[in-house]
Amino acid sequence: MATRNKAAGGFFLILAIFGGFIWGLMSGLPLEGAVLGTLIGIVLAVGVWLVDRRRG
Repeated sequence: MATRNKAAGGFFLILAIFGGFIWGLMSGLPLEGAVLGTLIGIVLAVGVWLVDRRRG
């Protein structure tokens, strides 16, 4: 029986945190940018998890 590779959403989480932090630095609000990036990253990671779960 072939094993199926699982998708990982952690990449989107890290990318969104860094992106939010960079955006926040440019806006003068680095903490708010990092928090917003974290929330967006969580939504994306959960979305990847749900899609992967549906396929499995």
